[in-house]
Amino acid sequence: LADSFKLPVRIPFPRQADQIDHIPPIIRGVPPETARSIVRADQQQLAARSIKAPDHFLATFYDPLTTVEHLLRLLENLAEGTTELMTHPGAVDERLQAESHYTTQREQEAAALTSPQVKARLTELGIQLITFADL
Repeated sequence: LADSFKLPVRIPFPRQADQIDHIPPIIRGVPPETARSIVRADQQQLAARSIKAPDHFLATFYDPLTTVEHLLRLLENLAEGTTELMTHPGAVDERLQAESHYTTQREQEAAALTSPQVKARLTELGIQLITFADL
């Protein structure tokens, strides 16, 4: 569908076959061979199409690692190319508290993501923030 409509996509797993054992946190808990099989099939599907996507995906800015310090370490160690940093920033209200277990952490993420320290480090490192439309 993404290929048909020329839409960029999130690819939350290794793009290269030799990285197959670097299973992302979002599919941990699945038996390793099943996870590798899923990743292999997805890699084959993507290789057959020209779908735009970030070069890398990070899913490690998550409770309890939603700190400025951890975010700075991630920024300082980014691989070459574009990297999607999965985040869930937000403000806690009654509805969110009723529907999600990930609540106050969203406010911690928002605070870290908008920290003056982080903004300054982005500039120092020459990191450009983009959207999927910029891929």
